[in-house]
Amino acid sequence: MNSEAWWLRADPICEEIEAATPKSWSVLWYAFADGTLEVASEDSAFQRRLGEIYGECSCGPPSENRITLRCTIRVCHSHPLILATFEDSQPLDQVAFNLSLFPDQRYEEIPGGSAPWRLLAHAGGASMPFAAAADNKVLLDRGQAWEAFVGHYALHRLLRMQSDMLFFHAASAGIGAAGVLIAGPEKSGKTTLSTTLASRGHAFLGDDLAGVRRSSGELVPLRRSASIRPGPRAPGMTELLERGQYREEVYADGETRVRARIGDLFPSAGAAPIPLHSVFFLRGGFGDRPSVKAFVAGPQHARWLTPLGSTLWGVPAGVRMMDFMRLLSRAHCYFLEPGGAPEETAQLVESTVKEKAWG
Repeated sequence: MNSEAWWLRADPICEEIEAATPKSWSVLWYAFADGTLEVASEDSAFQRRLGEIYGECSCGPPSENRITLRCTIRVCHSHPLILATFEDSQPLDQVAFNLSLFPDQRYEEIPGGSAPWRLLAHAGGASMPFAAAADNKVLLDRGQAWEAFVGHYALHRLLRMQSDMLFFHAASAGIGAAGVLIAGPEKSGKTTLSTTLASRGHAFLGDDLAGVRRSSGELVPLRRSASIRPGPRAPGMTELLERGQYREEVYADGETRVRARIGDLFPSAGAAPIPLHSVFFLRGGFGDRPSVKAFVAGPQHARWLTPLGSTLWGVPAGVRMMDFMRLLSRAHCYFLEPGGAPEETAQLVESTVKEKAWG
């Protein structure tokens, strides 16, 4: 088959893949708040990668009444293709969902598919698709970094099913019985602050994804492996990373980071649901000393929570604005400018929270 025209034969290729007996097979489960992601895969490298990133979320098979997304990965042995199938209880326009949720990935829909298949390509003049989607199936080119696409899509498809949860691009921690949400733009210090709090014995709920339950206001753990950049780190972090021999990764932006499980680095940093108490909005820049300023949140501050696209998907904007304002009204809100050594910023957050929580 002409490798440049695989998408024109998507139906027979899928039939061929589904009719074949799997050469190898493994099933793993990962819990994310109220949902479970079940991954059945013929591709062992994909399962290993998921374990590296989401190992701290691993769990057993879900109960029948739990929200579940089943993702099946089948390998095409006659062509360099992967078939990913997604099964859940809610219909979804796969192409629109991916175009809306991941604008930074610069996907675009291109013409040329054989109905009902729709094609996705990387923007910038690409003439060949990396994926063809129809119904609950996605056929992917194995030569175009399909793993990241499937991993992100599966996670966010599951998150969007959880109506009682709000998800944010943020870090979260627990100081005693007080839940702390740490919001801020990319490279503002969320991972540094949350891991430094973990090094001081506080609960670590996550450094990149945060979940808040709408009904109760609880922060819920979402502990992916931390992606640790060069620069200021929690006390002893560098030594622990070197001792553990964690793998360095070069990201799309050219930056080298280390991915490590916080449970391995700081075993005493627990993770359990905890009532939201404080929200710290990290300001850009770093001073000689950290500083914090309390403020009363208004509608203009809701966007600073950086909600995930999966939380906004399919919900009227006014409804979500009310959810965000209700969340902020439950919490003490602060502007935080990190400064000095990481532990100085962590100490300031500790004292600020304790002053309000215990007087």
